[in-house]
Amino acid sequence: MNFSEIIKASIYDLKFRHRYDYKFYWAQKIATYLSRYDKEDYRFVLAPSHSAEHLMLAIAKQLMYAYQYKVEFILYKKRNIQQKNLDKAQRMIAQKDNIYLKERDKGRVIGRKWVVLDDIYTTGSTLYYCTKVLMDAGALEVESVSLALVSDKI
Repeated sequence: MNFSEIIKASIYDLKFRHRYDYKFYWAQKIATYLSRYDKEDYRFVLAPSHSAEHLMLAIAKQLMYAYQYKVEFILYKKRNIQQKNLDKAQRMIAQKDNIYLKERDKGRVIGRKWVVLDDIYTTGSTLYYCTKVLMDAGALEVESVSLALVSDKI
């Protein structure tokens, strides 16, 4: 098993087998990366996921409690779309108008810099629409951090 297979297996175990003992490891890795962002200048927001997916929620809670990052839960999905077998074009169509911000939260976005936290970057469709929603609501800047990048060429 090569290194990328080990990482993939770890994320799979955390995401689908609910191996939350891994959340400490991944939270520490994300916190190390997030240290480049000033906690006062940036807001951190969790990309929306299926309610059964507790991976990023577990990591976000660890980031909040162990590392004092304020992670917001203001992005939502209208419907859960299984994207596993979709190509990039299909994912972009499927996610169009699916991610939204509640009206009551729009004021929290205006004039702020945001970092979207997501588990796996496959085609970028989720992060594209998260960015679009935040920018349309008045965000100054949006960046993203993912645990893993899916690539055919490693």
